[in-house]
Amino acid sequence: MNYRQAYKYLTTFINYENRLSHVEKADFTLGPIKALLNCLGDPQERFISVHIAGSKGKGSTAVFIASILNKAGLKTGLYTSPHLYDLRERIRVLSSGKASFKESPDFAGKISEKEFAKVLTAIRPHIDALQKKTTLRKLTYFEILTAAAFFYFASKRIDVAVLETGLGGRLDATNVVESMISVITPIELEHAKILGNTLRKIAKEKSAIIKGSNKAVIVGRQEKEALDVILNECRVKKVEPVLLGKHFDGLIKSQDFKSVRFDFRGKEIFNNVEIKLPGLHQADNAALAIGCVLGLKKQKVCVSRKDIYQGLKEARWPLRFEVVEARKKIIFDSAHTPQAFKALLKSVRELFPREKIILILGISADKNLKAIAEEVVCHVEKVFIAKAKSSRALDINLNAAKKLFKGKEVCKPRTLKIALNLSLNSSADNEIILVAGSIFLAAEARNIIRREYHV
Repeated sequence: MNYRQAYKYLTTFINYENRLSHVEKADFTLGPIKALLNCLGDPQERFISVHIAGSKGKGSTAVFIASILNKAGLKTGLYTSPHLYDLRERIRVLSSGKASFKESPDFAGKISEKEFAKVLTAIRPHIDALQKKTTLRKLTYFEILTAAAFFYFASKRIDVAVLETGLGGRLDATNVVESMISVITPIELEHAKILGNTLRKIAKEKSAIIKGSNKAVIVGRQEKEALDVILNECRVKKVEPVLLGKHFDGLIKSQDFKSVRFDFRGKEIFNNVEIKLPGLHQADNAALAIGCVLGLKKQKVCVSRKDIYQGLKEARWPLRFEVVEARKKIIFDSAHTPQAFKALLKSVRELFPREKIILILGISADKNLKAIAEEVVCHVEKVFIAKAKSSRALDINLNAAKKLFKGKEVCKPRTLKIALNLSLNSSADNEIILVAGSIFLAAEARNIIRREYHV
């Protein structure tokens, strides 16, 4: 198969990412992905794994970890989701001197079209054979991508894989790995139909990535209800939990809209750490990355202090408080939960205390619009309702939005491009534009602005 044929083959499999509202918990089991990987010789067993679950900050934390390991000269696999523009963004191999975030800031080391086609061609006979077995549920798009990533990583003889869960943890396809370190980023109420309608139930699903194979579990800031579940899982699995805010912390020193500086305090101390992902919450994500790497160092993974400083400084991850100038400042962000909006707006207010905020908002159908509006309404002057070109996007009713954003000017242009142009043309000099609510919306808007304004 060539790339086009491989891509077309992949899209013949059910993609739950595009139909989350129709998914039931019963749709998820690990049997099919385990069977496929077994046919492939269990490639996931041929490298060290770091496994990351949580509701927010997973991608940023994964990128920070991968960048540090890459700087240390380790061949590093990085598996994230969803993608912004090209599914090959999800599968990346960072090799020292060949692919780094500094050289290719957006998606360094992504699998080439030729390599992707080669991998899919190699694993297709096993997929097709399993599809004929009536005792197994049919494989899904995400499971095949996950197996392809593991197969590719093994073929490239990587040292370490940094893996972001797709949804939940317990029954996520990535949870076939026996990771060396697990990382749990902050947990919120999300995907309630699939993961459960309480923080405790959701934490139970996500903390299931904790394994007896773990040498440590690095835990981000959590609500008590979620933390109790995680700590209990650690006790059951006899794994050491290392908590942000208790065993280590990242203390903010300064920030602007291009970077953040913080001091890391733990058993080791790192002063004046610089990251190029703006937003106060990114200091927490970077601190989790340091905690994870220090855990790997205990297991004889060779990383120096210089690697940690430089790796964090060079890490890049699009649409995380990404500020561009297109006649006016535009902030693109992937915030899609109430707590993520709270953190985002805190950073906006600290960095731009006098500017008024024009919000371009679009969310996925499974998100809580009412709760997001409650976090946002007192911070914004005007709201443009928009919809991404995604099957998951919610078509927000204008009258409903006006009730949620009572007292604010709310309008719903026909397209996202019109919303961007209207916001740029109508906003005053003391106003900034914030595009958020969905990573798909932010990615689409970023593409439009890059194309129209060459920024």
